[in-house]
Amino acid sequence: MTLSATPVAGQLVTVRNHRYVVTAIHSESIGEASGQSLVSLSSVEDDALGEELRVIWDLEPGAAILE
Repeated sequence: MTLSATPVAGQLVTVRNHRYVVTAIHSESIGEASGQSLVSLSSVEDDALGEELRVIWDLEPGAAILE
């Protein structure tokens, strides 16, 4: 797992103890000067397949990129 780096579209990540694929990064939505990225995610887990979530990546505790 890689912590703190901002993911890119298509990467597999873990957020709130669930696995998601990154669908989009919206850094302009929050402001580039703030250094925070709004990340759109889609669940890849069987019991929640396709569920969507948006998080501020830099503020989400435990968010990590899976390798």
